[in-house]
Amino acid sequence: MMVTLGRELRGLSQQELAEYVGVTQGYLSRIEKGFIEPTDDVIKNLATHLILPSSFFYRKGDTFTPNLYYRKRSRTSKSVLSKAEAEMNLHRLNVQELLDSVEISGSPLPKLDIDSLGGPENAARKLRQLWNVPKGPIKNLFQLFEQKGILIILCNFESIDIDGRSMFTNDGQAIVFLNSLLPMDRQRFTLCHEVCHIICHMHSSEFESNDTEKEANRFAAEFLVPSEELRRQIVTTLSIPILADLKRYWRVSMGMLLYHSKLSKLITERRYKTLVIEMGKRGMRKKEPTELLPPKEEPKIISTLIKVHKRDLGYTDEELVKLLHLYMPEIKKRYDGGDENREKKLRIVI
Repeated sequence: MMVTLGRELRGLSQQELAEYVGVTQGYLSRIEKGFIEPTDDVIKNLATHLILPSSFFYRKGDTFTPNLYYRKRSRTSKSVLSKAEAEMNLHRLNVQELLDSVEISGSPLPKLDIDSLGGPENAARKLRQLWNVPKGPIKNLFQLFEQKGILIILCNFESIDIDGRSMFTNDGQAIVFLNSLLPMDRQRFTLCHEVCHIICHMHSSEFESNDTEKEANRFAAEFLVPSEELRRQIVTTLSIPILADLKRYWRVSMGMLLYHSKLSKLITERRYKTLVIEMGKRGMRKKEPTELLPPKEEPKIISTLIKVHKRDLGYTDEELVKLLHLYMPEIKKRYDGGDENREKKLRIVI
C-alpha cells in the first residue's frame, strides 16, 4: 500500500514508476496489491526515484475509505484526484504519529442532527450558540475551528477543481484539508462546508450525496453570514456595489452572499437572476475583484506539533525523519515555521 501512496504522491503512473525502477508494470502491480514483497534493491530504487526514505515503504497505517466527503468539481481528473488523495493520506498518517506524543486538548465536537433541528441553517445557528460565537463576521475562522480541536491543513492540489475534504484519523481527530490555491473567501466557505460534514454528517449512516452537499453549502452560508443579520443590512435594492461592501464586511464571496440572500428570501428570484447576469458581464462569476479578498488566515496546529516535538520533546531532525518518513526539507516545506508561542493559544498538551 505504501508503494502506491508514494507513487501517487509524486503523480506517477504504474508504468512510469516501473520504468524508472527497472521492473515490469506487472511486477510493480503485484507489489502494490500485496501479492509479492519487493526486494531490498527494489525498495532502494523506489526510495531513490520517489525521493523518500526507505522506511516510508515499511510504515504501517490505513488510507481513508473512498466514501468520505469531497468538495470537488465533477470534471476533476482521476490523476489529479489520486495525487490529492495521496497528499491527504500522507498528512493523515503523519498527524496520527505526531498525536501519539502530543495531545490537542478541548471539548468533544458536538454532533448535530440536521433533520431534528429543522434544516442546515438551524444547525449552523445552533453551533454558533454552542460555541458562543458573537454576532457579526468571524474575523479569524481558522483560529476558531482550531481552538475547538479541528486540525486544518493547507494542501497544494495543483488544481482549483478540488476545494477540500474532511476526515478523522483512526483515533478520532478531525482534519479538514483545504486547497491552498483557492482565494481566501473560498477557503473560508469550504472550511465551514467541511465542518458541517464533520459535525452533521459523518456520524450518520448516509453516504455522500447531492443532498448532503447542498446541506453543507447552506450550513456554511448561515454560519458565516447569519441571515437575520444580513436581513437588517439589506435595507435597499441589492446591487453589485452593495454586494462588494457586504463582502468586505463578512469576508465571504459576493456569489455566496447573493445565493444566500435568495435562499433566505431577502431578494426575489428575478433580482437574483438579474445580479447573476450582471456579475457575469463584469467577469465576476469566475473571479471576483482581488482587492475585495479578506485577509489571509493560516492554520497553526500542525506546525506547532512539529515545534513541540523538536523544542519540548527533544526530537532531532534525524528522529523526525524516522517518525514521519520524509526527508527534512520536505518536512519543513509542509509543516515548519510560525509563532513560537502559538501552542499556548491552541491548548497543546504533552
